[in-house]
Amino acid sequence: MLLEFGQSVDIGAVDQWEACLHVKGPPITQEAVPGEDIPLPPSPCGDKPLPACFGEAQGDVYSMVTGAPGLDRLYVIVSTKDERVALAHIVDELRLGKLTDGRRPDVVSLSFGKCQSAWTTGEVHKTEASLRRLAEAGTWSFKAAGDAGPSDCSPHPRCDPKLRGPEMGYPAASPWVTAVGGTSVPGATNADPTGKPVVWNDRKSNPKLKDNCSAGAGGLSIFDTPGYQRAVPGGHVPRKRGLPDIAALTGKPGYLNLTSSGTWFGNGGTSLASPLYAGAFASIRTKLHAMGITPPVVLNDALYSIAANPTRYRRVFVDVKKGNNDIYHVNCCKAKKGFDLASGLGELHIDKMADALAAYAAAQHNHRRATRRLPPIR
Repeated sequence: MLLEFGQSVDIGAVDQWEACLHVKGPPITQEAVPGEDIPLPPSPCGDKPLPACFGEAQGDVYSMVTGAPGLDRLYVIVSTKDERVALAHIVDELRLGKLTDGRRPDVVSLSFGKCQSAWTTGEVHKTEASLRRLAEAGTWSFKAAGDAGPSDCSPHPRCDPKLRGPEMGYPAASPWVTAVGGTSVPGATNADPTGKPVVWNDRKSNPKLKDNCSAGAGGLSIFDTPGYQRAVPGGHVPRKRGLPDIAALTGKPGYLNLTSSGTWFGNGGTSLASPLYAGAFASIRTKLHAMGITPPVVLNDALYSIAANPTRYRRVFVDVKKGNNDIYHVNCCKAKKGFDLASGLGELHIDKMADALAAYAAAQHNHRRATRRLPPIR
């Protein structure tokens, strides 16, 4: 499921994109949040020139379909309210299945968000409670980490002449959300995408573009270090909740997108990486159900548990060891061996992740059964 704020999707353009790429995508149900006395926002495209015509919502659909072309249905829920006010209520409605025909969604992806300081303490507490309830109900939530490096309050892609301090975006910073950072493949083209990933940083990859300040977000949040991050590969335990958790392609060679007016172009950013992984993990859940295995409840617990074993980490994750996302020179964040504040645990081998999650879920199930058989302590 995709949650969009202020933008809707042009379903006709999606149909054309799928036909041209010979992809059979899922039926799409697009609805406004009930109670909002307004029609769906108009498509951001039309006759406007690039890039003004292209909105994140359109790219979100393309990426999620790429990650899981076999989805049974894709829900696009649109709100025109400010997410600081509306997100907690929407998340609770999703948990109860009220926005998705009575069925709680398996995965949720959100590209929109604001930097931490834009949220009041009360707004964060309320939203955190809702995100926790959704996670503990078994829905896996993915959030784009951001496209301004460790300075999420800074503008992008144009640089601000003033130095901006490190700050993460919310709700990507939430411990109950899987934050997705960005990578690129230097020298890659759509015709030849091979190569080892590095941290996405457009300013570093092309120093001539001095005003280009786009990079995958990463850094420290306002929250305490969650239990699942207290033992990370490489030993670089963050002193606060660290972002991102995982990373995917956001820079070169990019994603092939289509506007409503029929224009093809390459696009990038963590807003496309988040729904890509959401779709991929939806496919993993389908595989687990087919094996008779109930998916793990809280995804981040499973991801970091799998990564804690060095052998499994090397098999399941692609450790991104080069680059940084520090476009504003705030002394953060460099790629290192293992977990880091530039690419998290790294990219994923999705097929290997499916096997690892199956083993993790089976082990958790066996542990619960064994615990129930233990005699009471007298």
